[in-house]
Amino acid sequence: TAYPVMNLRQLLDASAVHDAEYGHNLASHLPMALVALNRLGADQMRLAAFAERYSRRLHPAPPAAVWPGGDAWPSRLGDPGAWPAYRALFSEWFDHEGAPSVLPQVLPRLMQGVGAAAFHGPIRVAYALAAGHSHELADALAYWACRWFSVAPSLSRAVAQRARPVGAAAALGALRMPGSLIADRMALASEHPAFSRCVAAGRPAVRTEAQVAQSLRTLAELAATLYAASGNFTVLHLVTSAHAVRRLCATCASVR
Repeated sequence: TAYPVMNLRQLLDASAVHDAEYGHNLASHLPMALVALNRLGADQMRLAAFAERYSRRLHPAPPAAVWPGGDAWPSRLGDPGAWPAYRALFSEWFDHEGAPSVLPQVLPRLMQGVGAAAFHGPIRVAYALAAGHSHELADALAYWACRWFSVAPSLSRAVAQRARPVGAAAALGALRMPGSLIADRMALASEHPAFSRCVAAGRPAVRTEAQVAQSLRTLAELAATLYAASGNFTVLHLVTSAHAVRRLCATCASVR
């Protein structure tokens, strides 16, 4: 796709011709990167040049689909083939009710699958919100929905409390997960008994908004510290996902 010199909104409009993924299930960063570059002060020529270069790796968007009338919106969560139908659903939903009304209805359920595509689901949604672009927001929510993935431990809290406690450092040390994709390694880690015991044992029975906010602050600080020390690409996703989730929680709170 050739990208003439355009503003951010026009570039996001143009980027909708691309699929949400390319290659072997790699998430397209085009809309997120455009928003980030714009906020860093890139001019229109710089934005267009980046879009032109990055888009060479992307695939055309699949044919448009229609969401089946009467089907509950969560019915295809985690179905990678549902992106066309979900993007149509969210776009139409926005047209009828507006994004401020739709987001509180869908974000709590989507948050249960916050690990979608190595956190790219919530990250893309947060960047779309920052851009104030409703069509990109619909596509971003669609991507989160079709790649919905829960990292909730398989052990119940009662079982976890009876099990031998495993500290976070010990649990992380036990994880040696093969695979090139972050999402694949996350899936393997979520099934590891050490990870499950650690997370389940540390989960409070009741989680208040204050506890959630404190947990997010702790995770954000830890992620930033780890990334500053390592420069590791995988750790970078912890930084951006923590920022995204904090933004999304604030959005839900502001529209209640």
